Amino acid sequence: MQDETSRRLTAILAADVVGFSRLVADDEEGTLARLQSVRAAFGELIARYRGRIFNTAGDAIRAEFQSAGDAVRCAEALQARAEELASGQPDTHRIRFRIGVALGDVVDAGGDLLGDGVSLAETLEAAAPVGGVCISRSVHDAVVGKTKTAFLPATDVIRDGAAVPAYVAHLAAGGAERSPPMGQVSEIAKVSGMRDNNDGRRAAAGKRSGWVWLAGLGALTFLAVFAGQRLMQGTPPQKVATPSPPKSQKAPEAPASAKTAPVAPTPAPSAPKPSPAPARPANTDGASSPAPPTPAQPTPAAPSSAATAPAATAPAATAPARPADDHLRTDAATQAFARQWQDCAKGKGETQIAACKGLLDSPGTLSDADLGTLNHHLGRARLEKGEIEPAITALTTSVDKAPTADAYVARGIAYHQKGDLEAAVRDFTEAIKREPKNGEALNNRAWSRYKLKQNKAALDDADEATKLIGDKGYAWDTRGHINEALGNKAAAIADYKKAIELDANASESREALKRLGASP
Repeated sequence: MQDETSRRLTAILAADVVGFSRLVADDEEGTLARLQSVRAAFGELIARYRGRIFNTAGDAIRAEFQSAGDAVRCAEALQARAEELASGQPDTHRIRFRIGVALGDVVDAGGDLLGDGVSLAETLEAAAPVGGVCISRSVHDAVVGKTKTAFLPATDVIRDGAAVPAYVAHLAAGGAERSPPMGQVSEIAKVSGMRDNNDGRRAAAGKRSGWVWLAGLGALTFLAVFAGQRLMQGTPPQKVATPSPPKSQKAPEAPASAKTAPVAPTPAPSAPKPSPAPARPANTDGASSPAPPTPAQPTPAAPSSAATAPAATAPAATAPARPADDHLRTDAATQAFARQWQDCAKGKGETQIAACKGLLDSPGTLSDADLGTLNHHLGRARLEKGEIEPAITALTTSVDKAPTADAYVARGIAYHQKGDLEAAVRDFTEAIKREPKNGEALNNRAWSRYKLKQNKAALDDADEATKLIGDKGYAWDTRGHINEALGNKAAAIADYKKAIELDANASESREALKRLGASP
């Protein structure tokens, strides 16, 4: 039995060459030489992002990282580097990768890693687009708002008979082998642990997916022709269910639920700023809500049996993939839905609140993740207006439906502003459990503990926060207040001066220096 001391939670990156068996069959010597060059370049990048390669069997590369953020940023850099190295080569000779990233438990077996984290990363790798990355929900929660890459919700990956929520990003230009449609995963993702060199099973899966798409397209064509004939006869056509909003990296966020086939963009296009210290106006300027989820792939809905019957949607597992030309994106209802989601995610004041409430009140089934996201935006909008109780209500629903670190931080700020400091500390603690390196949560907990006069514990949090977000003036201001309360005058003065150095408008720090008889 493995020694439990060797077990740990870590971020795993799994990368495999696309169609490796075919490449070797076509040109074994050249393929192996190119692979060796790619591996050398990948080794340098993995080390740069503080990772460690623990396995390179066959065409595979397996690496571990202490931070999910480092793993995702490294995956993005690896795909960019692979494209550079493949530049100028024929498509049939290019070495491209699929990459999966997961957080999970592993056991160290003499330098190699085994366990659930590795298995999950390999399953996600099989679901990734060519030249792209597929990440687990826990990784997505850890990096949301911290990367410019737009990760799109994928149809749940099936692993050992259970659904595993995942997100994909198609980073590279792609090649001779086309990647799965955005927002969906191909049949290969539904086989646990399938590796890229299983070309036969991948090809068979691709054919099954293609037939499903053709069937869906044929159904849409029939409906269009049928409706046109009825119009020519002067008879209004039977109502047809409106397809859900399209999924695109440029489209605004929309939920990944099946009934309305919503499209949800992620926070990736513009990374939001982290939440500021609670109840401190000087630190709240420019703060924004956590990045929204990315759009799910729309599924064309079938016609209703009666004019008033609700639209029926095919199950996600058999939903037809959309064609590459994205010709379904012109639907007016889809665009209106997308605009409403955009207003909920990035609007201001009453416009934002109305958009969020409208989406929550609209008919249709939303996933827990979508309900969590919408209530998160609604809660933040309420909080910015000073509507504390409604904000807590919305954020509590967000935490119940999708308990992310960002959701707990937002509710913690609301509790702090309400004056319930103990509840605020509990929420910030929950956020830190989910994301130990969350500098904003540590800074906020430090401030709440300071208000509770728990100054020694507050200083521990503030020390960690300044290590993680040392470029933020308010983090140093927080530590300055705590040091001042503890009687550490020299340390407090140094902290306040650092806060002013980083933020010339740090009025609280200036006032504190005057109080301590020091000049800025």
